[in-house]
Amino acid sequence: MKKPLLVIALSTVSLALCAVAGTALYRWLTEGDEVRCVANEFTFGCSTTLGHVLTWVGALAVAVAVYLWARFRDR
Repeated sequence: MKKPLLVIALSTVSLALCAVAGTALYRWLTEGDEVRCVANEFTFGCSTTLGHVLTWVGALAVAVAVYLWARFRDR
């Protein structure tokens, strides 16, 4: 039972990451790499669509590396 739940969890996370990356890539291609700045009582800073895509790609690469390390470290 543990393995099917792991497969479902990994599939759900992968699909969510693909949807986020696809949406960000679509926005970047259609709107260009516009700088958006936010300043309010909760947050402050500037970002770009390409910056968001690179952040998600980096997070995915780290998650895959951790998964592979955990899976193959005992072999």
